[in-house]
Amino acid sequence: MFKTAISSKVLQGLPLPNIIEYAARLGFDGIELWMHQLAGCGWSLKQVREYLQKHHLCCQVHAETRDTNLASTNPGIRAESLRQAAYAIQCARDLDASVITIHPGRLTSQKDLCTRDHLWDLQVKAFDELAVLAGKAGLVIGIENMEARDKEFVVGEEHLARIIRSIDSPHLMATLDIAHLYSTGSLYSSLDNWTLPLVNVHISQASEEMHLPIHARPPGAIDYTKVFPALARRYSGFLVVEGFQAGQEKDNARKSMEWLQSLL
Repeated sequence: MFKTAISSKVLQGLPLPNIIEYAARLGFDGIELWMHQLAGCGWSLKQVREYLQKHHLCCQVHAETRDTNLASTNPGIRAESLRQAAYAIQCARDLDASVITIHPGRLTSQKDLCTRDHLWDLQVKAFDELAVLAGKAGLVIGIENMEARDKEFVVGEEHLARIIRSIDSPHLMATLDIAHLYSTGSLYSSLDNWTLPLVNVHISQASEEMHLPIHARPPGAIDYTKVFPALARRYSGFLVVEGFQAGQEKDNARKSMEWLQSLL
């Protein structure tokens, strides 16, 4: 059976303690905390951990994504991105989290002269180093499949597999983002044929726009009555609700939980 969690970004207009408290009040089993919200909350990791425990919420961490790129052809950017991902692993350990989601690298520029094989080498090298750190911290990294858009080259399962199977570590699995997979145009068939081990799943609604609230009904919306049975055949962990609505954070979170309860 699935467990329910909410991304802290859904409630990002609120202070982090209020986010944790409200998530617990709505009945979520867990919360995925984004690093930029942790860094800006004004609390120590010990205080955050104790507040999560007080509210009986399991914790996951999402590494920083703003201006980071683990496959950057700029060595300075690549090194800083790796440093920040390593620091996020340390923070996840100190929060007693068991899972951290990290975005794969992407193209720096369409005009780069390097080969795609070189970028794959950079990608694998970065996650090999991070998997070692995750093992020491007692964590599992979930590499997230990305949206099918310019500069992203880790989009489908075959791309994630190229990293995960090259490294072959028990501390490196997949975070499956359903909306991102939907952007490839083959969501349902991809789910039916999925083989990689999953450690985390992100859910939101999508059509031409990504990460709409899960309870939204845009044209061509994702049919979660098809998604959940296919997913349940290979996964029983957390479903992390995404989809931010500015100015309607609490109402959106409440409706998201009501939607989940109606379907699970």
